[in-house]
Amino acid sequence: MDNEKGIIFILPHLNVDTTSTARFKSFILSFIEDGLSVKIITFNYPVKKNIGLGHQVSAAPLESVFENLVVSVSPKLNSLQQVAFFVLNTFDFKLWKLFNWFHQAVYGVDVFSPGKVNLETLRLDLHKDQTVIACGGPFGIYSYANQLALRLKAKLVLDYRDPWTFGYVPLGAIPLIYGLKVKLNRSKEVEFLKNSSLITTVSPSLKQMFPQSFHAKVKVVENGSNFTVADVESSSAQTFNLVYLGTLYDDQLADETIMKAIKLFLNSVEVPQIRLQFLGSSDNKHVDKLLKKYGLDTISEVTERLPSHEVKNYLNKASVFLQLKYGDRSDIITSKQADYLLFNKPILLPVSDNGDISDSIIKNESGFVCNTVDDNVKVLSSLWSRFLKRESTCIRKENTDAFRDNNRRSVAGKFVEFVKSC
Repeated sequence: MDNEKGIIFILPHLNVDTTSTARFKSFILSFIEDGLSVKIITFNYPVKKNIGLGHQVSAAPLESVFENLVVSVSPKLNSLQQVAFFVLNTFDFKLWKLFNWFHQAVYGVDVFSPGKVNLETLRLDLHKDQTVIACGGPFGIYSYANQLALRLKAKLVLDYRDPWTFGYVPLGAIPLIYGLKVKLNRSKEVEFLKNSSLITTVSPSLKQMFPQSFHAKVKVVENGSNFTVADVESSSAQTFNLVYLGTLYDDQLADETIMKAIKLFLNSVEVPQIRLQFLGSSDNKHVDKLLKKYGLDTISEVTERLPSHEVKNYLNKASVFLQLKYGDRSDIITSKQADYLLFNKPILLPVSDNGDISDSIIKNESGFVCNTVDDNVKVLSSLWSRFLKRESTCIRKENTDAFRDNNRRSVAGKFVEFVKSC
């Protein structure tokens, strides 16, 4: 065991059942297994409801392996932050974001910035050679991590699951407002990138978005699957299940090709045997309206976020996995892609993103990239025919090593090696 080295994680959350949390926890466990001392710093904000930024309220107990590692900091909020959180907790609409933008204009960081570092409250072993790892966003925690690294004369590692100011317009964002946020935050991001020893991100496309001068520091640490090959079963379902996993954004529903295709497809099949399932998508207020518009609500199921063991059952019984492009963005590859590949059912991309998703499907020979309603109907009809004949809909004859190893544990091991060598 290397008793002279320590890892300090700066995290937005840890006790919420999300794919980001799964990524954080896999990193932490991998460092512990490697014999390094780990400390976790999270922040206790006055948030009373799920706002989609990872600061969800959760009653789920934290696993015992993490309990003694966590220091929860209660930030000293300025007046703007206090107002922003009050509005967030009081109203259902997004008025609080106005205060967030104003806060960035005044203070240069978002309302989730924890403020100044107080070493006395962190209970750190100052005799260790420390590495500070920040996993964003929100990216206000990068400011805190940067401060801490400078105070400790430690290495700084920045892990990006999504881009900040170097990248596409975030899902659900207003382009004009995003442009203003870029102007307000770009200099901060550049400062943190300069101070970092290592930058990690989830795809080669996102790596290319960083300025060329930082590319030597940027390593790709993919989104691994939340499951392992032991979770995959070979049993067939009694219904033809079209499954979409995870958050559903309005930008994905702007193109209605898949809805039109399914409606046409249903004209020639036995409807009672068809299921359209959106798992963890219930926060989207438009999906139910769209399903009713096309008469698909009677065969559809839209669930809240489900625990992993329930998700596994749906994935094993899936006939087709749906991937929906994110508007005009071509550089998004989500963790659901890794889950889809592992469970080895055909992935259907109704309209090509001409980017990371379609490239993954084509490269891995894992499904179908379409562009028209007719293309989708033909694919669904072909897979339906195989279902009626009780033929396997699996794409590959077996899960290759590439997919067996594409899980959180193996990806975390890769991250640890990058950190140790930076």
